[in-house]
Amino acid sequence: MMMSAFAAARLLLNVPCGILADKYGRQPLIVAGPVITAVGMIGSAYAPGLTELFAWRFLAGAGSAVYMAGAQALLGDISKPSNRARVLGTNQAAVLA
Repeated sequence: MMMSAFAAARLLLNVPCGILADKYGRQPLIVAGPVITAVGMIGSAYAPGLTELFAWRFLAGAGSAVYMAGAQALLGDISKPSNRARVLGTNQAAVLA
């Protein structure tokens, strides 16, 4: 269930974060994402109950969505169309491994 809270945040926030990356740039998301994720993870470690734990895990997933949207947009920007799929696929493989 804990992974579900994290994954739900990623699912719900990936597209809105991509819009933010287009509007405000990639760097703010790449910087803010890990900070938000770290706060969520630290909060998860000290959560006094199950409800709070779910909330902190959701926050950690939100940070992950923020970071990944910015990172994927940046990778799309810096890669050539001929190797974009390989670059994005390698990034996803590294994240999921």
